[in-house]
Amino acid sequence: MPIVETKYFGPMEIGELNCIEFPAGLPAFEQEGQFILIEPPEKSPLVFFQSVCTKNLCFLALPVRGILPDYEVFATPDDLALLGLNGETSSILNVLALLTVTESGHVTANLLAPVLVNRAARQAVQAVRMDCRYSHQHVIGALRQGARACS
Repeated sequence: MPIVETKYFGPMEIGELNCIEFPAGLPAFEQEGQFILIEPPEKSPLVFFQSVCTKNLCFLALPVRGILPDYEVFATPDDLALLGLNGETSSILNVLALLTVTESGHVTANLLAPVLVNRAARQAVQAVRMDCRYSHQHVIGALRQGARACS
């Protein structure tokens, strides 16, 4: 199995089942098409999106329904096609909000453009909403003083 150098977990063997492709890339990271999903049980429900190509590129995410239980998913027909889905979203779709830790220590979630993952097809897309229903900086908490975002 191939070995990928990771930002937080050192070298890891990866299997094709945890390798996810972003056919359209991610906004501002279009050249980064492949990521592995790392879901350590001790960090649950956090999900780490680790770039296969760039060791220091790792996004942190949470399931959106853990942040807002009544969150309404939006995906364009193009998004669904990139995910290999015909029609509406299904139970194989994971919806994850990318997280940011601000300089003041607040943790925000991007609910305006969540990452949709079709694990069965190993495809993902960042689905950018065209409305203002949700924020790209939805505050979900603050780090305790002295705590680190990832350890």
